[in-house]
Amino acid sequence: VTGSPTGDLNNGYYGYRCASSGDRHVVAQRGNPRVHVYRDGVVEQSLVPTLVSMVNNQAVDVPVDVQNNFVALGVPTDNGGRGRVHVWLHNGSSWQFLQVLDGGATAMVGGQFGSSLAFAGELLMVGAPAENFVGRVYVFAWNGTSFQFQGNLAIPAAVSGSFAARIGQSMAVDRADQGVLFV
Repeated sequence: VTGSPTGDLNNGYYGYRCASSGDRHVVAQRGNPRVHVYRDGVVEQSLVPTLVSMVNNQAVDVPVDVQNNFVALGVPTDNGGRGRVHVWLHNGSSWQFLQVLDGGATAMVGGQFGSSLAFAGELLMVGAPAENFVGRVYVFAWNGTSFQFQGNLAIPAAVSGSFAARIGQSMAVDRADQGVLFV
């Protein structure tokens, strides 16, 4: 790997979360959250989200995912603990900030929106494991200019009444057939 990512690499937990898609690799750091994008082993760009209000002034966890020309960074402690997801789009020459996603009017303080992320084709799924004590997975679809909220994944009946099930804590997507596994 060549090039130097920007930011505090000693105290920022560089490499806390990572993801790959094709020849692009993203490395997240928590503390002062940011994403370092690598392409073919070279630092392409460092992406820094604009934060609103962090709980305890720190990003405890910073989930990240990348697919094709999109990078998403979750900051579940942002927005007073409601959480937000920051999305960037590669325009052919550089990464440009695209939008911030949140849980909307139903987002709970402490709901941890953005605790897990998974791209699946033109969908972005966002976990909020502490919402309603059971958790929730939000689904956003790319419409050609932005990601728009589509709804929530149904919670399996076996866990719908479970206290502290934490649906959306972690997700994995089989991008070959678009199957989704969430825990």
